[in-house]
Amino acid sequence: LAQAGWPHYWGGVDYTFEFEGKRDLLSLELAGGAAEVSVNGAPASPVFGQPAVVRIADLCSEHANTVVVRLFNTAANFVVAKAAPFGVLSCAVA
Repeated sequence: LAQAGWPHYWGGVDYTFEFEGKRDLLSLELAGGAAEVSVNGAPASPVFGQPAVVRIADLCSEHANTVVVRLFNTAANFVVAKAAPFGVLSCAVA
């Protein structure tokens, strides 16, 4: 997001994706920041650092599922002149 012109954005940014069928794990790689993860509207786990693996089996349905990763900017981006990159680099279910 910093590279896209939002270095001092305050608040969360939602990344949403859908998949079919039950899955066991969500792997998430962040470039800075922290994230809250939810599956089908239920909270899964907060994520700090990278890479992270979150167990989602109990939150998945047999049919359509929606994952929302709400990313929060790093505090350093509000106090330094050069913005650090932050964003979701990869998100996959297995």
